[in-house]
Amino acid sequence: MRLFESFKLDRATVRPRLIVGIRYQLQVIADFTMPLRMPGLNLADALAEDWQAINHLGQESLGQTLARGLFNLGAEGLLVPSSRVSNATNLVVFPDKIRSDSFHGVLNAREIKRWIR
Repeated sequence: MRLFESFKLDRATVRPRLIVGIRYQLQVIADFTMPLRMPGLNLADALAEDWQAINHLGQESLGQTLARGLFNLGAEGLLVPSSRVSNATNLVVFPDKIRSDSFHGVLNAREIKRWIR
């Protein structure tokens, strides 16, 4: 609920949600979970920046700039350390860039049908 509140959504407007797991097998991803040595790029700074405040000023955050560049280069996605949960990793997927030799599918799809009517 904190996430909804951070976007100033009223609890009364929050509807039930179904969380679905998706398995990906991608061919072209950028992995930022390992220490990087790239001139001009400080991943810690990118993770610490307040991207919402930067966007509010009409600017693009460092993380968004990096993701846009990777998207334009044809990457299917990227792995990044979570900025909210320590020792966790987020997979960012660019659906429009998924190649024909990659795979993605819903986990336990039959089970989901029980919950959606």
